[in-house]
Amino acid sequence: MTHVQIVHSKGTSSNTIVHCTNYASFRSLLPPELDATSTYAHNAFIPLPYPVLSVADLQSFPLHTLTNLLSASRASLSMYHVVSAYNLNQQPCFPNSPDAEETMHVSNVSASRILETDWTLIGSKRTICGYRYQATPTDVMFTNAVYIAGRLDDGCIVLDVTLNRTRLDLLSGEIQRLQARIARNQIYSSRK
Repeated sequence: MTHVQIVHSKGTSSNTIVHCTNYASFRSLLPPELDATSTYAHNAFIPLPYPVLSVADLQSFPLHTLTNLLSASRASLSMYHVVSAYNLNQQPCFPNSPDAEETMHVSNVSASRILETDWTLIGSKRTICGYRYQATPTDVMFTNAVYIAGRLDDGCIVLDVTLNRTRLDLLSGEIQRLQARIARNQIYSSRK
């Protein structure tokens, strides 16, 4: 969740209302006799019931507070939310919250293991990332999106992002600062 705080650390009014969002499968909420999604080739998902927050809230919450808030919201997913998402899907703003001025999509999609796909059988090489189509049926473009795509063989984490230049620079700068801090700590530890 730190990336949500980082990309909103500069250049956005503290009064801006942001909807941090992720998606969850709702198949487990459907009784077997109603599960028409069982033959659907892809996942059946809806935006999670995350709250809308001001940029000031995002900047002031400690990381553990923000993480706990979003985790509790995720745990509250119910059929009520499925019906609400269906109704919202009929509106031109979907998948964005009508109460927010901006949406920030965050997701750890490393479980899909896309970086581990072996394409050599068809004569291709490895997948790095970039498999997302960022448009919706309502022509709303997904922007402000950060996906954790997985890890490379050397342990590097691949982020698949759709951010404007300012926000990408903020995120890249923070990653570089973190890498430098880790390198300093490794040098310090090796000298002990």
